[in-house]
Amino acid sequence: MIRKTAGLAFLLALIAAGSVPCVVQDAGERKIRLHLAGLDAVYAHPMADTADRIAAVPGVRSATAVSNEGSLLRLDVVTTLDDRLLAEALGMVHVSTVEGRVLLAPVLDAGARRAEARVAMLAILDALEKIPQARLFSGDSESGPDRYFDNSGTYRVVRRRPGNVAYSNGLPANGGSSVAEVPGSMLSGSMEKKLAAIGLSAAILKGVHYKETDYTLISEGDGIRMWAGTPDWVGVAGPQVSTDWDESAEWDPDSALTDTRFVGVYYHVQANERMRSWQDNDNVGPPGENSGRRNKVRDGKLVLAEGTSILTKVLSRAAGYHLDNKTQPIADRPHGSGWQCLEDLQYNTDDEYSWRYYGRAEYSAYNVSLRWNKRDADSHILAQARFYFPGHALYLEAEVDASSLQADHEAQGTAHAKGASPDVGGHLRWVFGAEQTTEEFSLRYAEMKANFTALLAALNKEAAKRPLAELCGPLTEELHKALGAPGTFNCLAPTHYTLRQQAFGDVLFEAGNPSTGGRLWMLGNVARNEKLRGAP
Repeated sequence: MIRKTAGLAFLLALIAAGSVPCVVQDAGERKIRLHLAGLDAVYAHPMADTADRIAAVPGVRSATAVSNEGSLLRLDVVTTLDDRLLAEALGMVHVSTVEGRVLLAPVLDAGARRAEARVAMLAILDALEKIPQARLFSGDSESGPDRYFDNSGTYRVVRRRPGNVAYSNGLPANGGSSVAEVPGSMLSGSMEKKLAAIGLSAAILKGVHYKETDYTLISEGDGIRMWAGTPDWVGVAGPQVSTDWDESAEWDPDSALTDTRFVGVYYHVQANERMRSWQDNDNVGPPGENSGRRNKVRDGKLVLAEGTSILTKVLSRAAGYHLDNKTQPIADRPHGSGWQCLEDLQYNTDDEYSWRYYGRAEYSAYNVSLRWNKRDADSHILAQARFYFPGHALYLEAEVDASSLQADHEAQGTAHAKGASPDVGGHLRWVFGAEQTTEEFSLRYAEMKANFTALLAALNKEAAKRPLAELCGPLTEELHKALGAPGTFNCLAPTHYTLRQQAFGDVLFEAGNPSTGGRLWMLGNVARNEKLRGAP
């Protein structure tokens, strides 16, 4: 647990009051690349405002935002403060400084230590970005000549090397196809040689929490894979890029990977784009507002109702498929996601819901998944279907006990026509169902906002007695009691709330997630007991 010194507490109090003494070091001005870890995106943005706030700190002459990527807010800062005083002025702790790159975080936790590897990897990615793109001058296939104009307009002819030139279907350039140099072809030998090839020194890898031997950098396909902290790649698949029913597509913020040292990124190179894809636990999360809100209404009706109706139909057809194929092994039954699965199930996708590839429908064949399971307790066969995945704003999940339905049909002598979809009735169970009215969401949001205000006031009171770092985190029963048990929790339990320490003595209050109506948040300053923004 990080404990702030009495001097830091005094400095933060002065910051809150708006009068900070100009404490500078004797070494004079220096320019640094400042990295701030542990700041939520809603706190860091707009980046220009955060940069202005830092620039206003006595001892800081200028601060310019560079990027907010890979869980790091990066700024170019000119200051007379040393690393320790700069950290104190921002209400943060100093994690490490490597080659002029200073890393600060609200608390020195596992995420802050992982951020050190991310600092080095961002520097490598920046160097890779500087490798010029190339345009093919003539030839339209891999058998054509390797002649092109580079970015400076110089005409060049190169000898083909495996992996050196990647062709794509980019826009024509003087009758040829667009191409790009694949940086991976430059990376061979030791890590020191690989970095030297792109103009970097291996010294950028010699940190406090990660050493040179912790990093791996390899060429792969038409890109580069880079990771640190583990001998082998331990990438995490983000749910936003997978709709199949696959454990790798689950979003679990409390997963065992939370405390791992693994940090990984894939750098994809094409003729017309270069893309960085971080694939580790610090960057895996729900798609959140990008997927809409759970309380979304169209034509006066919650869109969840449409998803509920469609999923019921899918499970009814699955139950019919079971009655048609009672002895078929469950492994051979239609499963997975998408149009092919539904077609194999003989589900009519051309019904009144007009499922289509494109359009405004929130629930489509792309988003539904089906699987079969045999329950251990009684060997009943279950057809399980869902839309999206846990954590998604429009997530729904249900199951039908196909064996129980079959037993009812046999006991009652109910006829079943092949290909029909029977009434599943009480054999359907909702694992995660839909809310029925917008009033449910209104009550939930009102309670969240009132609890944010109560929690901020409680923090203001307790922060005078204990370090702020000890009062932040998931709102466990223990923490809730330590704060005096403020608030009312009829809609969401305290465990749905999180308090995240940010910079300048600010705290980000969060409640819920997309599947509980959308993440609501509020940013407040503890010393002033003041709401800054959010939670309108």
